[in-house]
Amino acid sequence: MPIITEPTDYGYRAVFLDPVTVSDIQGWVPAVEGAVAGRTAFGQLVDLRQDPQAGRDQEVTHALRDAAAVIRKWGLHRSAAIVADQITARRLMRLVHSYLPGTGERFVDGRHPDWEAAALAWIRHGVEPFETLTPIWQAARFA
Repeated sequence: MPIITEPTDYGYRAVFLDPVTVSDIQGWVPAVEGAVAGRTAFGQLVDLRQDPQAGRDQEVTHALRDAAAVIRKWGLHRSAAIVADQITARRLMRLVHSYLPGTGERFVDGRHPDWEAAALAWIRHGVEPFETLTPIWQAARFA
């Protein structure tokens, strides 16, 4: 399956593998629902480093936007998206800020060795990732 979803103590972790399709996104929503069943608030870590097309396909982007709106209604309070490049981060930031403002979404540079610790600090405790990492959209040294 192109999206692996695992329940965690904070909510769930999803890893997007290969380019995902609209049907992959539609199949992912029930997996998330199962992972967060019984919770009223949760966080998510979405690892997009292995999906080279993340944020590029318009139909997939719309499906992802719709899925995110549903997941947010279930109680999503903080989310960290792990990205591998600045282009993906910017595309996804536009999507989030256009369609899902105020979602508690942060983008973390997956090339940084401490990306996971920074993402989890945001999800669990609200520690801004830019306090522990230099974001890729502001730092040429990660390019």
